[in-house]
Amino acid sequence: MRRGKNEKKQELTGSDFEYVLVLGEELSPQNCRGYVENLRKEGDKLGLRFVPTGDDWRVIMVAATVEALGRQAEQISLLKPLIRGLQPTGPFVYEIRQDFVGWGSQGFFLPCERSHLTYMLLLNMKGIDISGVPYVLITRLEHDGVIEAVFPAHDHVETKKLLQKSFFRRGESERDGLGFLGDLASVVFSPVNGIREYYGSEVAFYFAWLDFFTLWLLAPSLVGFSLWYFRGEYTVDDSPYIPFFSLFVIFWSALYIKYWDRQASDFACRWGTLDAARKESIRPQFEGEIRTSPITGKPEIYFSAYHRIPLYTFSFAVTLVALGIAGIVMGLFLNLEGYVHKDSPIYVPWLAKRAEPGGFFFVSDNDGLWQNIVGMVPVVLHSSVILGLNTLYRYIAEWLTEVENHRTEHEHEDSLIIKRFLFEAFDCYMALFYIAFYELNPIHLRKELISLYCVDSLRRVACECALPLVLQKATALVDSLIQKPPLSNKKDDNVRLPDDPQEPSTGHVSGAPPSSGHVASVLVDLSRDEYEQFDDYMEMVIEFGYITLFAAAFPLAPLLSIICNVVELKSDAFKLSLVCRRPHAHRARDIGIWRGILVTIFVLSIMTNCMMFGFTTEQMMVWIPSWFELEKDKKWDGHVQVDQHLAKGKGRFVVLLVFGLEHILMLLCGMIFAAIPSHPGWVRVDIARREHQAEQALKKLFVFKDEEALESKRSTTATSASPTSTSGPITRSSSSRTRS
Repeated sequence: MRRGKNEKKQELTGSDFEYVLVLGEELSPQNCRGYVENLRKEGDKLGLRFVPTGDDWRVIMVAATVEALGRQAEQISLLKPLIRGLQPTGPFVYEIRQDFVGWGSQGFFLPCERSHLTYMLLLNMKGIDISGVPYVLITRLEHDGVIEAVFPAHDHVETKKLLQKSFFRRGESERDGLGFLGDLASVVFSPVNGIREYYGSEVAFYFAWLDFFTLWLLAPSLVGFSLWYFRGEYTVDDSPYIPFFSLFVIFWSALYIKYWDRQASDFACRWGTLDAARKESIRPQFEGEIRTSPITGKPEIYFSAYHRIPLYTFSFAVTLVALGIAGIVMGLFLNLEGYVHKDSPIYVPWLAKRAEPGGFFFVSDNDGLWQNIVGMVPVVLHSSVILGLNTLYRYIAEWLTEVENHRTEHEHEDSLIIKRFLFEAFDCYMALFYIAFYELNPIHLRKELISLYCVDSLRRVACECALPLVLQKATALVDSLIQKPPLSNKKDDNVRLPDDPQEPSTGHVSGAPPSSGHVASVLVDLSRDEYEQFDDYMEMVIEFGYITLFAAAFPLAPLLSIICNVVELKSDAFKLSLVCRRPHAHRARDIGIWRGILVTIFVLSIMTNCMMFGFTTEQMMVWIPSWFELEKDKKWDGHVQVDQHLAKGKGRFVVLLVFGLEHILMLLCGMIFAAIPSHPGWVRVDIARREHQAEQALKKLFVFKDEEALESKRSTTATSASPTSTSGPITRSSSSRTRS
């Protein structure tokens, strides 16, 4: 294939080194050198270049040739803009690369695309074990402890630009022309397109979803604030208007989820990831029997679903024990916070008395600022203990998921997410469910929600951004004071090149080694923590539950959530840029399993709000007073409280109304889900166009194969009819060579 004018140079510069491999500390320099040489041999076949950065050969920079990136882009059908054609974009084809806009320039592949393609090439490096089963070389070396870390290198200039865009006006095209509102939106919301170009669509979808969530909170915030401002003498317990707010939140949730589906498909179509799927490789930890694959006919590891049932049972039992321990801790702190009455089965006198009148943590309406601060101590302790329990269960969940022996990383991650979400959701929601549906006290429920919002917001900023950054700076200071040697025993400006400068046959040409600044930035990245998206999603999904599950108790929750979300957006951008390593640039088409979790919370919120309307609050009694009776009850603190009770013979009607209303709302929301398409019109047209093009291409392929077979048959017939046909195949070949 003739090279274009822009393909004369394929030199690899320092900025071309996309990935970093770190070998284990226990390996000797000689062993490191041996592993690097083996990686080079395998990498040369795929167009990968491995360059160690020092005499110990521990830190290795990885780059790929332009040809290797192009070939890999063709394999995953990466969409790129076309110079000419009926459509603006098309799947990249290396053989016609000159037909794509910008081919040959440094910016043809976006940073996220270069990172993703390089990672895919790394995963293409295969080995074969003694059973004849192939495995991914990099993941096997990670599992065996040979490779300590594999991560994409940060471009600190680019991260600085993204951080500035996250905190200051950006002037992006979608915000232009909106005046002050455009300026405000540019400051509040994330530069989603910039995040996608650098970090990839998986990370960008989180920020896009959080932006969308924050924007959609404006409507319930306005309604909730209006209810609070014009409440008069009503409380959340007896307001006749809050049931309508609960209905509004339920329908808002249904519309929010459906319109997010449409927005996600819009992003996925514009980013070219609508048909994207992770390249699934077999986990090195996956075990089973060796069998011949019924699909490929090659040896494979097989583990039946039947054998996984006992493993799931064991995992379920351990999780139940962990949830029981968390429930006991929750009960103790509810006593300390004064939410448990004497008739409760979880009442603990020596703790509950600390929150009763005269107790250290008791707060009355006339107490000053100091006593109110003291009264918040149990809430802070509760949140801290929950954080500790969640951290402990994280390791338990990882162990249980390993025991379940999942085949692929995707299956493993989904199972781990479900376990951790169930445990952390139990920790966050169980106290609220107890107060709402056992104590039947909406006032205490609202107080607990406010406390959780305040404490969680401070905890997020402190634990996710401030504390890790301080620890990084402190570690760097201590290392400099004790003169701890760096990973490489040579200075950054003396980067060691491979001893063998011979060029591989796959298109490598000699290029510059990583610059000293590039190597220095990699050494900075090594001190950072890995970016884990679970915690970011978890916090926002739990917040969605606060808003929807208990809408009848806290109408101001959406407004507080907007403030918390803005803080979260900025802290997450800060964390990605300055605290964490650059994550793998996986391609994604939505937010994954978290969408299903949102739907589960939404369905549960229909039941909780209906039950709060009928059983927890006095809101139903305001509208249908004949179904209830009032009874004065003298409480332990000396106050007389008026409680509602069902009138004789009216309980069946209350139950019928509550669960009938719940079923009606389920039906209406199901109709909303069915009526609103998950894809905008233009996306549906684009999907239909791609399917049509794929069908036409397949037909052309079959026609070409048929014509080729017919031509081959004609050629065979003509050859057999020739005079030399009786001389046998050797004579024919000889005659053919003579004629040619």
